[in-house]
Amino acid sequence: MHPQVDASLPSRIPVWLRLVGPVVAVVLLRRIDLREVGASLAEARWQPLVLSLFLVAPLCLAKAWRWRLLLSACGRRISLREALWLYTIAAGAASLTPGAVGDFWKGLSPVVGSKSVGLWTSAIDRLYDLALLVLLGLVISVAWLHGRASKAIGSALLVVAVLALWTVRRRVLDLATSLLPRFPRAASALHQSAPAAASATILATIVALVRFQLLVAALALPLPWPQSLVAFVLTSGVAALPLSVAGLGTRDVALLGYLRACGISSADAIALSSLCLLLFVWNGVVAAGLWLLQPPRPATI
Repeated sequence: MHPQVDASLPSRIPVWLRLVGPVVAVVLLRRIDLREVGASLAEARWQPLVLSLFLVAPLCLAKAWRWRLLLSACGRRISLREALWLYTIAAGAASLTPGAVGDFWKGLSPVVGSKSVGLWTSAIDRLYDLALLVLLGLVISVAWLHGRASKAIGSALLVVAVLALWTVRRRVLDLATSLLPRFPRAASALHQSAPAAASATILATIVALVRFQLLVAALALPLPWPQSLVAFVLTSGVAALPLSVAGLGTRDVALLGYLRACGISSADAIALSSLCLLLFVWNGVVAAGLWLLQPPRPATI
């Protein structure tokens, strides 16, 4: 008999680790001229910013559809409306928790049924985002290699590695089923849902990248799209680390270090990071609104 999944695992993150981001943010505030940051934000164009805020709808819709696919593969079918409601609120909770662990809230809903299925599908759902983020990071690393031969070899190795991992995904799921506690006994169905789930992940990432590019446009930063892609990967990566809430502090340092090398001023880099933080806050506002409009339903028998 397998042990029960410990739903309190995210809360075991050491408190000191969560304080890394806020401490870094305080240090930056003492070193950055906030008046210049304020001036940069004051000059931001509101049209791209508002459009970026509204794109939270298709972003959550794509991810909710992906999570619904995973639940369906595990034998638990919920409507797309229920999946979207749960996913949007969980995204808001993720915005307020270190490492976005609040995202797992959706898996604990009575609508899902089994908590083990809810938590494991939430973990797999998040793994898709992390996998694509790692892949983008590797693509960027290959692009930074010197010489055509090095880039060609690096690209070939990356393609082979991705194809090999895609090919053996069924065996990986079978191994997870045999080793991990309470892992859903639906390796075959999860395997079959992978192409659709991967497509939804690509779509969601494109929407997220467009949101980020709109923030760049709002500040009128002279940042070509390849450099904007690198900045996007950096912001997404640090936000996933359990070092802060919504990437506060850690994202600022990452963007400041990279964008200054691209010729962007410190004030503009922090202004862009502040708008990224605004997106997280907006996710929380939307989630709170949905929560108030439709409170959680009690479990039904």
